[in-house]
Amino acid sequence: MTKDLTIELPENLSERLGALEATNDAFLKDLILQPMQLLATSMQSLQDESPDIRAKAARTLGFIGTEIAVSTLGQALHDRDLVVRQAAAEALRQIGTEPALSLLSQRSPSYLAGESTTSVPCLDCKGLSGVD
Repeated sequence: MTKDLTIELPENLSERLGALEATNDAFLKDLILQPMQLLATSMQSLQDESPDIRAKAARTLGFIGTEIAVSTLGQALHDRDLVVRQAAAEALRQIGTEPALSLLSQRSPSYLAGESTTSVPCLDCKGLSGVD
């Protein structure tokens, strides 16, 4: 099953890319087009059935570091797979903008760590891991 992903792009992007395609400067094309393709592919890969691919996509988006990915990474914080949620959280930390960090603050640390929402206190923890 595939899901469609909509990415909002600037209105005049087609014109800009058209002008870029018309140039003979291969370096300039590579500098702009390859990252855009990587961004689009990574955002779409967050919808893949494989949790490994989704996690890799989230890590890639964090490495790219663009705020365009914040909303999509925010959705990945709700992924059914813990590794994907953690990768999305780390990616948002790497992006580091206010909207990215705001999305992180809305999720509990225990949810991102895979812990249950209820905790049971340790009744006999003296001497374990420095607990007195």
